[in-house]
Amino acid sequence: MFHPVARILMPICVMLLCVEVIAPALATKLQSDTSVGHTELVTVVLIPHQEALFSAEISTGVLKIHKQFGESFIEGDLLIELDATVFQADFVASEAQLAAADQQLQQVQQLLDQHTDLRRAQAVLKAAQTDLESIEKLYTSNNASQRDLEHARRDLTVAQTQLEQIQASRQTQLADARRELAQAMRNVELARKNLDACTIKAPYPGRVVDVYVHEHEMIERTMPLVEIVNDHKLIAKFLLPSEMFQQIDVGRALTITITELGTTVSVVVTNISARMDPASMTFEVRGEVDNPNAKLRAGMTGTLSLNEFD
Repeated sequence: MFHPVARILMPICVMLLCVEVIAPALATKLQSDTSVGHTELVTVVLIPHQEALFSAEISTGVLKIHKQFGESFIEGDLLIELDATVFQADFVASEAQLAAADQQLQQVQQLLDQHTDLRRAQAVLKAAQTDLESIEKLYTSNNASQRDLEHARRDLTVAQTQLEQIQASRQTQLADARRELAQAMRNVELARKNLDACTIKAPYPGRVVDVYVHEHEMIERTMPLVEIVNDHKLIAKFLLPSEMFQQIDVGRALTITITELGTTVSVVVTNISARMDPASMTFEVRGEVDNPNAKLRAGMTGTLSLNEFD
Protein backbone atom coordinates (compact mmCIF):
# COMPACT_ATOMS: atom_id res chain seq x y z
CA MET A 1 0.00 0.00 0.00
CA PHE A 2 1.16 3.50 -0.83
CA HIS A 3 1.86 5.98 1.84
CA PRO A 4 -0.72 8.82 1.80
CA VAL A 5 1.99 11.33 0.90
CA ALA A 6 3.06 9.19 -2.04
CA ARG A 7 -0.47 9.26 -3.41
CA ILE A 8 -0.31 13.04 -3.46
CA LEU A 9 3.21 13.35 -4.93
CA MET A 10 2.87 10.79 -7.73
CA PRO A 11 0.32 12.80 -9.82
CA ILE A 12 2.41 15.92 -9.35
CA CYS A 13 5.54 14.13 -10.61
CA VAL A 14 3.68 12.78 -13.62
CA MET A 15 2.46 16.28 -14.48
CA LEU A 16 5.95 17.74 -14.19
CA LEU A 17 7.30 14.98 -16.41
CA CYS A 18 4.68 15.71 -19.04
CA VAL A 19 5.54 19.41 -18.98
CA GLU A 20 9.23 18.66 -19.48
CA VAL A 21 8.49 16.41 -22.46
CA ILE A 22 5.69 18.38 -24.16
CA ALA A 23 6.87 21.99 -23.63
CA PRO A 24 9.99 21.78 -25.85
CA ALA A 25 7.92 20.19 -28.58
CA LEU A 26 5.31 22.95 -28.41
CA ALA A 27 8.02 25.61 -28.42
CA THR A 28 9.64 24.02 -31.46
CA LYS A 29 6.31 23.89 -33.30
CA LEU A 30 5.48 27.51 -32.41
CA GLN A 31 8.88 28.66 -33.60
CA SER A 32 8.45 26.71 -36.84
CA ASP A 33 5.02 28.22 -37.47
CA THR A 34 6.38 31.71 -36.84
CA SER A 35 9.22 31.22 -39.35
CA VAL A 36 6.88 29.90 -42.00
CA GLY A 37 4.44 32.76 -41.51
CA HIS A 38 7.12 35.49 -41.53
CA THR A 39 7.89 37.16 -44.91
CA GLU A 40 10.71 39.70 -45.21
CA LEU A 41 9.72 42.74 -47.32
CA VAL A 42 11.61 45.71 -48.72
CA THR A 43 10.07 49.06 -49.54
CA VAL A 44 9.82 50.18 -53.18
CA VAL A 45 9.38 53.79 -54.36
CA LEU A 46 8.15 54.76 -57.82
CA ILE A 47 9.90 57.71 -59.49
CA PRO A 48 9.34 59.27 -62.94
CA HIS A 49 10.99 57.76 -65.98
CA GLN A 50 11.60 61.33 -67.22
CA GLU A 51 10.92 64.73 -65.71
CA ALA A 52 11.59 68.31 -66.76
CA LEU A 53 11.18 71.87 -65.52
CA PHE A 54 10.76 74.38 -68.35
CA SER A 55 12.01 77.93 -67.77
CA ALA A 56 11.47 81.03 -69.89
CA GLU A 57 14.15 81.74 -72.50
CA ILE A 58 12.68 85.16 -73.35
CA SER A 59 10.95 88.06 -71.64
CA THR A 60 7.35 88.45 -72.79
CA GLY A 61 3.74 87.81 -71.74
CA VAL A 62 1.91 84.53 -71.15
CA LEU A 63 -0.73 84.24 -73.88
CA LYS A 64 -2.39 80.90 -73.00
CA ILE A 65 -1.87 77.90 -70.73
CA HIS A 66 -2.98 74.82 -72.67
CA LYS A 67 -2.31 72.14 -70.02
CA GLN A 68 -3.11 72.70 -66.35
CA PHE A 69 -2.05 71.01 -63.11
CA GLY A 70 -2.49 67.22 -63.26
CA GLU A 71 -3.58 67.07 -66.90
CA SER A 72 -2.14 64.47 -69.25
CA PHE A 73 -0.63 65.11 -72.67
CA ILE A 74 1.05 63.35 -75.56
CA GLU A 75 4.35 64.10 -77.24
CA GLY A 76 4.20 67.36 -79.19
CA ASP A 77 1.21 68.82 -77.33
CA LEU A 78 1.34 72.56 -76.67
CA LEU A 79 1.75 73.20 -72.95
CA ILE A 80 2.18 76.98 -72.73
CA GLU A 81 1.94 79.67 -75.42
CA LEU A 82 3.79 82.96 -74.98
CA ASP A 83 3.19 86.27 -76.78
CA ALA A 84 5.22 86.09 -80.02
CA THR A 85 4.26 89.44 -81.58
CA VAL A 86 7.66 91.12 -81.21
CA PHE A 87 9.63 87.97 -82.02
CA GLN A 88 7.59 87.25 -85.16
CA ALA A 89 8.40 90.75 -86.42
CA ASP A 90 12.08 90.28 -85.60
CA PHE A 91 12.12 87.01 -87.51
CA VAL A 92 10.54 88.57 -90.62
CA ALA A 93 13.03 91.47 -90.50
CA SER A 94 16.00 89.12 -90.09
CA GLU A 95 14.90 87.06 -93.09
CA ALA A 96 14.69 90.26 -95.18
CA GLN A 97 18.21 91.22 -94.08
CA LEU A 98 19.45 87.76 -95.01
CA ALA A 99 17.96 88.04 -98.48
CA ALA A 100 19.61 91.46 -98.95
CA ALA A 101 23.00 90.19 -97.76
CA ASP A 102 22.81 87.20 -100.08
CA GLN A 103 21.98 89.46 -103.02
CA GLN A 104 24.87 91.79 -102.15
CA LEU A 105 27.31 88.87 -102.13
CA GLN A 106 26.10 87.72 -105.53
CA GLN A 107 26.55 91.21 -106.95
CA VAL A 108 30.08 91.48 -105.58
CA GLN A 109 30.99 88.10 -107.02
CA GLN A 110 29.55 89.03 -110.41
CA LEU A 111 31.47 92.30 -110.41
CA LEU A 112 34.71 90.60 -109.45
CA ASP A 113 34.17 87.91 -112.06
CA GLN A 114 34.19 90.58 -114.77
CA HIS A 115 37.85 91.44 -113.89
CA THR A 116 37.50 94.91 -115.50
CA ASP A 117 39.63 96.82 -113.02
CA LEU A 118 41.98 93.91 -112.58
CA ARG A 119 42.62 93.56 -116.33
CA ARG A 120 43.17 97.32 -116.60
CA ALA A 121 45.74 97.28 -113.80
CA GLN A 122 47.48 94.23 -115.27
CA ALA A 123 47.67 95.96 -118.66
CA VAL A 124 49.16 99.09 -117.07
CA LEU A 125 51.74 96.97 -115.25
CA LYS A 126 52.68 95.10 -118.40
CA ALA A 127 53.09 98.37 -120.27
CA ALA A 128 55.26 99.76 -117.47
CA GLN A 129 57.46 96.67 -117.58
CA THR A 130 57.86 96.99 -121.37
CA ASP A 131 58.69 100.70 -121.10
CA LEU A 132 61.30 99.98 -118.43
CA GLU A 133 62.96 97.30 -120.57
CA SER A 134 63.10 99.72 -123.51
CA ILE A 135 64.48 102.58 -121.41
CA GLU A 136 67.13 100.28 -119.90
CA LYS A 137 68.31 99.30 -123.40
CA LEU A 138 68.37 102.94 -124.48
CA TYR A 139 70.19 103.92 -121.32
CA THR A 140 72.78 101.24 -121.96
CA SER A 141 73.40 102.65 -125.46
CA ASN A 142 73.46 106.21 -124.07
CA ASN A 143 70.24 107.11 -125.84
CA ALA A 144 68.26 107.69 -122.63
CA SER A 145 69.05 109.76 -119.60
CA GLN A 146 69.24 108.74 -115.95
CA ARG A 147 66.09 110.72 -115.37
CA ASP A 148 64.23 108.72 -118.06
CA LEU A 149 65.35 105.51 -116.38
CA GLU A 150 64.18 106.66 -112.93
CA HIS A 151 60.80 107.72 -114.36
CA ALA A 152 60.35 104.31 -115.97
CA ARG A 153 61.23 102.53 -112.76
CA ARG A 154 58.82 104.79 -110.80
CA ASP A 155 56.01 104.07 -113.27
CA LEU A 156 56.60 100.32 -112.83
CA THR A 157 56.48 100.66 -109.04
CA VAL A 158 53.25 102.65 -109.21
CA ALA A 159 51.67 100.09 -111.55
CA GLN A 160 52.67 97.22 -109.24
CA THR A 161 51.25 99.09 -106.21
CA GLN A 162 47.98 99.80 -107.98
CA LEU A 163 47.60 96.14 -108.98
CA GLU A 164 48.25 94.98 -105.43
CA GLN A 165 45.73 97.48 -104.07
CA ILE A 166 43.08 96.31 -106.53
CA GLN A 167 43.71 92.67 -105.64
CA ALA A 168 43.50 93.48 -101.92
CA SER A 169 40.35 95.53 -102.48
CA ARG A 170 38.73 92.64 -104.34
CA GLN A 171 39.48 90.28 -101.45
CA THR A 172 38.22 92.83 -98.92
CA GLN A 173 34.95 93.35 -100.80
CA LEU A 174 34.38 89.62 -101.04
CA ALA A 175 35.27 89.05 -97.36
CA ASP A 176 32.98 91.90 -96.25
CA ALA A 177 30.06 90.53 -98.28
CA ARG A 178 30.58 87.04 -96.91
CA ARG A 179 30.85 88.39 -93.35
CA GLU A 180 27.60 90.33 -93.77
CA LEU A 181 25.89 87.19 -95.03
CA ALA A 182 27.19 85.11 -92.11
CA GLN A 183 25.98 87.74 -89.62
CA ALA A 184 22.57 87.83 -91.28
CA MET A 185 22.33 84.04 -91.02
CA ARG A 186 23.17 84.20 -87.32
CA ASN A 187 20.51 86.86 -86.82
CA VAL A 188 17.93 84.63 -88.49
CA GLU A 189 18.88 81.70 -86.27
CA LEU A 190 18.62 83.85 -83.14
CA ALA A 191 15.26 85.26 -84.23
CA ARG A 192 13.99 81.76 -85.01
CA LYS A 193 15.17 80.51 -81.60
CA ASN A 194 13.35 83.34 -79.81
CA LEU A 195 10.23 82.69 -81.85
CA ASP A 196 10.35 78.95 -81.10
CA ALA A 197 10.75 79.78 -77.39
CA CYS A 198 7.24 81.26 -77.46
CA THR A 199 5.72 77.77 -77.68
CA ILE A 200 6.46 75.24 -74.93
CA LYS A 201 5.74 71.77 -76.32
CA ALA A 202 5.85 68.38 -74.62
CA PRO A 203 9.01 66.40 -75.55
CA TYR A 204 7.33 63.14 -74.49
CA PRO A 205 3.95 61.87 -73.24
CA GLY A 206 3.18 62.45 -69.58
CA ARG A 207 1.41 64.62 -67.04
CA VAL A 208 1.71 68.17 -65.69
CA VAL A 209 3.16 68.32 -62.17
CA ASP A 210 2.60 72.05 -61.73
CA VAL A 211 2.24 75.35 -63.61
CA TYR A 212 4.10 78.33 -62.16
CA VAL A 213 2.68 81.21 -64.22
CA HIS A 214 -0.72 82.65 -65.11
CA GLU A 215 -2.25 83.83 -68.36
CA HIS A 216 -1.52 87.50 -69.23
CA GLU A 217 1.35 87.56 -66.72
CA MET A 218 4.62 89.21 -67.77
CA ILE A 219 7.60 86.91 -67.35
CA GLU A 220 11.36 87.36 -67.42
CA ARG A 221 14.08 85.07 -68.70
CA THR A 222 14.90 82.04 -66.47
CA MET A 223 11.52 82.18 -64.69
CA PRO A 224 10.06 78.65 -64.17
CA LEU A 225 7.00 77.97 -66.33
CA VAL A 226 5.82 74.37 -66.06
CA GLU A 227 7.02 71.07 -64.60
CA ILE A 228 6.17 67.73 -66.23
CA VAL A 229 6.83 64.01 -65.79
CA ASN A 230 6.71 61.05 -68.11
CA ASP A 231 4.55 58.53 -66.23
CA HIS A 232 3.89 56.15 -69.13
CA LYS A 233 6.84 54.30 -67.68
CA LEU A 234 7.99 54.56 -64.07
CA ILE A 235 11.15 53.57 -62.28
CA ALA A 236 10.91 51.35 -59.20
CA LYS A 237 13.74 52.05 -56.75
CA PHE A 238 14.56 49.85 -53.76
CA LEU A 239 17.40 48.63 -51.53
CA LEU A 240 18.47 45.00 -51.14
CA PRO A 241 20.73 43.44 -48.48
CA SER A 242 24.34 43.23 -49.62
CA GLU A 243 24.38 39.41 -49.32
CA MET A 244 21.86 39.26 -52.19
CA PHE A 245 24.16 41.01 -54.65
CA GLN A 246 24.89 37.76 -56.49
CA GLN A 247 21.20 36.84 -56.70
CA ILE A 248 20.00 39.66 -58.96
CA ASP A 249 20.82 40.58 -62.54
CA VAL A 250 19.76 43.18 -65.05
CA GLY A 251 16.73 41.94 -66.97
CA ARG A 252 15.25 39.93 -64.10
CA ALA A 253 11.49 40.33 -63.66
CA LEU A 254 10.13 40.88 -60.14
CA THR A 255 6.68 41.47 -58.68
CA ILE A 256 5.89 44.36 -56.37
CA THR A 257 2.71 45.17 -54.47
CA ILE A 258 1.56 48.79 -54.73
CA THR A 259 0.54 50.03 -51.29
CA GLU A 260 -1.91 52.68 -52.47
CA LEU A 261 -3.75 50.36 -54.91
CA GLY A 262 -3.33 46.95 -53.33
CA THR A 263 -2.44 45.50 -56.72
CA THR A 264 0.71 43.85 -58.03
CA VAL A 265 2.79 45.00 -60.98
CA SER A 266 5.81 43.62 -62.77
CA VAL A 267 9.16 45.37 -62.68
CA VAL A 268 12.16 44.54 -64.88
CA VAL A 269 15.55 45.30 -63.35
CA THR A 270 17.44 47.87 -65.45
CA ASN A 271 20.19 49.16 -63.15
CA ILE A 272 22.17 47.82 -60.20
CA SER A 273 24.28 50.09 -58.02
CA ALA A 274 28.01 50.06 -58.69
CA ARG A 275 28.83 49.97 -54.96
CA MET A 276 27.47 48.97 -51.57
CA ASP A 277 26.49 51.24 -48.71
CA PRO A 278 28.80 50.01 -45.91
CA ALA A 279 26.71 51.69 -43.21
CA SER A 280 23.42 49.94 -44.04
CA MET A 281 24.95 46.92 -45.82
CA THR A 282 22.58 47.48 -48.78
CA PHE A 283 22.78 48.33 -52.47
CA GLU A 284 20.31 50.15 -54.72
CA VAL A 285 18.38 48.51 -57.54
CA ARG A 286 16.21 50.20 -60.16
CA GLY A 287 13.71 48.68 -62.54
CA GLU A 288 11.24 49.76 -65.20
CA VAL A 289 7.49 49.53 -64.66
CA ASP A 290 5.05 49.87 -67.57
CA ASN A 291 2.12 52.18 -66.89
CA PRO A 292 0.02 52.22 -70.10
CA ASN A 293 -3.26 52.96 -68.30
CA ALA A 294 -1.74 55.72 -66.14
CA LYS A 295 -3.07 54.08 -62.97
CA LEU A 296 0.28 54.41 -61.24
CA ARG A 297 1.71 57.72 -60.08
CA ALA A 298 5.24 58.82 -59.32
CA GLY A 299 5.68 58.88 -55.56
CA MET A 300 3.61 55.75 -54.90
CA THR A 301 5.24 53.10 -52.73
CA GLY A 302 5.13 49.34 -52.64
CA THR A 303 6.76 46.23 -51.22
CA LEU A 304 8.90 43.49 -52.66
CA SER A 305 9.09 40.06 -51.03
CA LEU A 306 12.58 38.67 -50.61
CA ASN A 307 11.06 35.21 -50.97
CA GLU A 308 11.28 35.77 -54.72
CA PHE A 309 15.02 35.23 -54.44
CA ASP A 310 14.75 31.84 -52.69
